[in-house]
Amino acid sequence: MKKKIIDICLLFPVTASALNFQGWVSMFLSPTIGQILSYGNILLIMIGTVFLLKKRAPHTETGNLWLPYFLVFYLMVSVASVINGYKYAILSSIVPLIFCIGHLSYLRFRENIVKLEILLTIVFTIANSLLIYFVIINFDYDFYQKGIQLSYGLDRAQGIYGDANNAAFVGVLGYIFVSKCFNPKTKIQFLLKIAFLLISAYATFLTYSTTGFVVFIMSFALLNFKYLNKIRLLLLPFLLAGFYLVMINLSSLLDGVDLNPRQKEKILNFENLMKLDFDNVSTSGRDEFVEQLMEYIYESPLLGNGLDFGAHHHGHNTYLSIFSDAGIFPLLLFLFLLFKYFKNIMLVTYEQRFFALSIFLGFCLFMLSLQTIINQPYLLVIFVYLAYFIDSNIPKSSLS
Repeated sequence: MKKKIIDICLLFPVTASALNFQGWVSMFLSPTIGQILSYGNILLIMIGTVFLLKKRAPHTETGNLWLPYFLVFYLMVSVASVINGYKYAILSSIVPLIFCIGHLSYLRFRENIVKLEILLTIVFTIANSLLIYFVIINFDYDFYQKGIQLSYGLDRAQGIYGDANNAAFVGVLGYIFVSKCFNPKTKIQFLLKIAFLLISAYATFLTYSTTGFVVFIMSFALLNFKYLNKIRLLLLPFLLAGFYLVMINLSSLLDGVDLNPRQKEKILNFENLMKLDFDNVSTSGRDEFVEQLMEYIYESPLLGNGLDFGAHHHGHNTYLSIFSDAGIFPLLLFLFLLFKYFKNIMLVTYEQRFFALSIFLGFCLFMLSLQTIINQPYLLVIFVYLAYFIDSNIPKSSLS
């Protein structure tokens, strides 16, 4: 009974965060109820964490810098906010930290890692299915929230999050987790797995996210790399050449498809990226936001400017947001944390290494175009999960 209570306390908040319960409840019921739901999730995690205190099990070695990072970050960002007179909501900002602490404790146990894997596989499949359904009915979360009635077809799917890049990352994560965690035993289950993989791939495509396309291709290659044998290795150069030719002629191949101008622009953008024609790769105005943010960073590189400063200035970059918020020291600690993840992934058994690498590199690349990666509780939980997954798949001989 106690185990079930702990599972509910730690897994329901992840589900609520990954499916954006608070946003939907706030939009269709009331913001107050949405806020109550958010605080309720925090309370559940705290209760579950208290129950776990007496249970003994080793903590992660790979992810043991998360708490020092948050300590330094909140210390520096609080000082910067006070000195610069920058208003900040400290209570809402520590929600990811509470999720982090709770799951650093919960995922110490192998059976809980498996439960989270199953949950994430289901949740991401639901999120990706809803994205496709919203495209079919021409519904957009962001526009509906703003009271805008769409009189034209969606040019980019934003799913249940109201953000195309966020939805693209969930599409990629859905593909990764279905590929790894859904192990079919019957023909029907095999067909279901293929369907879920196609749903995740199609959902990623519908976002028309350049970063999403790149990360999906990278993840697909990594997840299938372990299946290479001598014959396939000989055929690989021809397959890569054919794939590359398709990618650099994608706009021509899709010329007969009914795409709107915005979608055609995104396809051409991806094509230029594959050709390494960076002069013609559009950043959707992000380079201008980055330049503006860098001016503030140059003014206060050591201390930073205050909590959520980068987000309010639309930095669209997790690394620069940390730098602009809290200065150079938290950023260096965060980069060292990422280096530790990568170093330990290289020690993971060959069979599991590419799964871990696909998630890790996906995070690293999406943090270049999303400022909210480690501010979203469910994504931070995946970061913590990845640390325990790495630790549990490092051979003892590699640690000696």
